Amino acid sequence: MLLVALGPLGNSRSASVPSPDWAIELKAYGWTAPNSPSNKAFFKDFSIAKLEAVDQNTRVSFLNGDVIVAYHTKQEGQDWRTATRHLEAFFISAKNGSLLSRKEWATAVRGDESDLLDSESRLIPLSNGRFLVFANRTMMLYGIDLKLIAQKKLESSTSADLWSAQSVAEGREIFLRHQSSSDQQTTYYWLASDTLLPLSQMPGFRGGNFSVAAIAGEDFVLAALGFSGPGMTTGIGKIGLDGSTKLICSDQFCREAGGTVVSSQRIAISGRHGIGVVDPEQGLLWSKRIPSTSNANDFQFGQIQSAMSGNVFAVWVRAYRGAMFDGVKMGSSPTLLVYDVTSPKLLRAIPMDHQRGDFDFALSPDGSEVVIFDGAAMRLYAVHQG
Repeated sequence: MLLVALGPLGNSRSASVPSPDWAIELKAYGWTAPNSPSNKAFFKDFSIAKLEAVDQNTRVSFLNGDVIVAYHTKQEGQDWRTATRHLEAFFISAKNGSLLSRKEWATAVRGDESDLLDSESRLIPLSNGRFLVFANRTMMLYGIDLKLIAQKKLESSTSADLWSAQSVAEGREIFLRHQSSSDQQTTYYWLASDTLLPLSQMPGFRGGNFSVAAIAGEDFVLAALGFSGPGMTTGIGKIGLDGSTKLICSDQFCREAGGTVVSSQRIAISGRHGIGVVDPEQGLLWSKRIPSTSNANDFQFGQIQSAMSGNVFAVWVRAYRGAMFDGVKMGSSPTLLVYDVTSPKLLRAIPMDHQRGDFDFALSPDGSEVVIFDGAAMRLYAVHQG
């Protein structure tokens, strides 16, 4: 195993750089960065389908408290329509970063760049160390021992159909979304994560756009809703299995934010002006916002990831001109902020080096650790500093 010492990262005005519990260069295990074509070569035969098929990022996830998986799509061949693709996964010890195993699956061309619409070539953690692999239009359920438990071919009326999945109810269930291109309909399914057997289903929410992306909970989905009446109200809405709709947060902050279901009782949101937590029954519980004197265009609030237990979430933030957020001076490289869902208190701020390519991060199931991939190296940190 190749261990590396990581120096200062990103903008010098970012939060002070903590030392990781361990760090490894992923290339030591056979990982290679994708070959990016030149703009001239990419746009020579450009199409929307070609753009949607681009899948070059490496992703990281905890399978349980002991195992982390890092995976990406390898493409062999210049023609994006006919190139051979494989999902390559590295299973790594959360204790010391050593390689435990490596596995590959043949995959197909992705039909949409959004993971909320298409899960082709994705690996999704579930409870008890199980995980779901979407590859070659097939959904496969594995145990932590990497043995296949069950699989299901995703039937489609045409190649333009899209299937996507999310882990819900602390990984005990799978939310499956099917978008049919033949009848322009979507269907939502909830499956048992230990068998892939169906638990319930409902027609998909259409809104004003057929390709609406659904964020799901144990028995509901989130959507941007508008209700007419004395003064039009809009915001984050909840749609139940029975088709009932409820506006759960109409605060201006919620109207401009995207949500992530952390648990059945908590939804974390990230928008132009900050972050917050919403209760499906009580509305906005707390928020952290940029200073009133700051320009929202100087900030970027990005992807939210949550612990499977639903107690902790993390979000990356970057800003320009040395702007402050929640007492931390930000830089042009992202800083990862970790919070407990029950309190606005910041648990930890960790700079992320975005100078070497793409990045990703994941929280351990109990929220006690976070792993960061910076485009080349993986680093593990304790959330609560000793």
